[in-house]
Amino acid sequence: MEDSTKKEMAKLLLAYSGTFLVQVVAQKICFFRAIAIHKKKKENYLLKDGAAGQESPRFDKTTDPLTYAGDRCVGNYLEWTPLFLTMVGLNALMADGEGLWSGWIVVTARCVYPILAVYGNAISRKGTKKVIFLATAPMYITYWYLGSQVYAKL
Repeated sequence: MEDSTKKEMAKLLLAYSGTFLVQVVAQKICFFRAIAIHKKKKENYLLKDGAAGQESPRFDKTTDPLTYAGDRCVGNYLEWTPLFLTMVGLNALMADGEGLWSGWIVVTARCVYPILAVYGNAISRKGTKKVIFLATAPMYITYWYLGSQVYAKL
């Protein structure tokens, strides 16, 4: 493997890992935000209705739209990471890194995915909207392209 391929592979994997780290941090921020909101609601409930003898509402992170979407984004990331790493690694080893440039499409799509999921309301408990395919379709095409590059070298 050439040094330029090694450097490109390292840059790509660092960027991919960095986007994952950002998504996990955002997921945790949303989770702690949801807990803080729940605690305020619980305090208000106990002050107003607590004397009536009813139970206070329980925390359910799936009812918070940001927490639910954040969990789905990180879960989707983890679901597709083995395929991405396999395809990029095989391309670097067998196809001399000719298709590594396409890995940047996946990194970019990974940045767009949570934006569409949260701010585009593409992922909710009601299901997903078609707008999420603006991020997922380029990833699927890239995986196919990387695999075809490797297959062509067999």
